[in-house]
Amino acid sequence: MLLGLTSCSEENAHRGADKPLVTVSVAPQAWFVDQISGGLVTARPMVPRVANPEEYDPSPLDIARLEESALFIYTGTLPFEIAWIDRLSGTEPKVLNLAERMPHDLLFPGEEAHGDGHTHPLGDPHFWTSFEGGRQIAEVSFEALVGLLPGDSTVLRKNYEALLAKIFDLENESREAYASDASPKAFLIYHPSLTAYSREMGLRQLVIEEDGKEPSPRHLASVLHEAAAAGVKTVLVQKEFNPSGSRSAAKELSIKTVEINPYDYDWEGQMRLLVSALTETPSRK
Repeated sequence: MLLGLTSCSEENAHRGADKPLVTVSVAPQAWFVDQISGGLVTARPMVPRVANPEEYDPSPLDIARLEESALFIYTGTLPFEIAWIDRLSGTEPKVLNLAERMPHDLLFPGEEAHGDGHTHPLGDPHFWTSFEGGRQIAEVSFEALVGLLPGDSTVLRKNYEALLAKIFDLENESREAYASDASPKAFLIYHPSLTAYSREMGLRQLVIEEDGKEPSPRHLASVLHEAAAAGVKTVLVQKEFNPSGSRSAAKELSIKTVEINPYDYDWEGQMRLLVSALTETPSRK
């Protein structure tokens, strides 16, 4: 492990000579940093691509890399962050908590109203799957990058404004698609990863799991009955949350499945995938 830490230190020191390292909690945040920085910094997600962020536990190597970052922007809603953040107090890197800048109704978007019964005491850890969440992440990232690279503030602002325009256009496209009378107003998903998005777009998110666990036969039957009554046409599948359960539900209802990944780096691509999957309109870049 010591050899690994030494190697990591040498790697980051060499990389840091070229441009600052900005660590974020999850990959979608890195997309926002990259859009604004335009390559002026190296953005690195802390949670590996194959891990479930809600169950992730950082290794000593992860913490060593984090301590060599110039900046750490964390969501403030994931359990591993709360367990580790106090250990960084008073040291490098500069630490920013996204949750502190999020509106209360975005962090706690009334999950019980969507019938899932699943709550997160730290706030919804998927707030970036909404357009408002995207704007908030962009704003915090922009301000942090200007503080880190004040000499590049003009370029950073230009990129930031272009990003806001992109989010605005994508949100308008999505609203228009969902406004169609033919567009389903509900969808089925195993884990409630799209609570903020559902509320924002006026959709019903019907959740297969029960209180964060495998559903009981009674709960599953109730959810499937509700989905059929609502005319649900899509089950959204996530690899990290029992994809077999989602596919079984789709088979029972004779509807399609679409695989999504709220933790994917390509935030824009995932938002386009959602509207394409739920409205059956072609996805475009």
